[in-house]
Amino acid sequence: MEQEKAETLVTYQAKGYGLKNVNDRIRILYGENYGIHIFRSPDEGTTVIMIFPKEGRENEE
Repeated sequence: MEQEKAETLVTYQAKGYGLKNVNDRIRILYGENYGIHIFRSPDEGTTVIMIFPKEGRENEE
């Protein structure tokens, strides 16, 4: 998979619960600093990283 294709996976609107939907939900719950990141390394494969805060939501009181 090309890096450009990997980057579009979290922005492409697909039917059902795709990566974009999951990424959007993470960002709504925890803020723009969190979500799914996809990196492509030639001859090594693709790495998917999901970033969440250590504790709860940012906006929680």
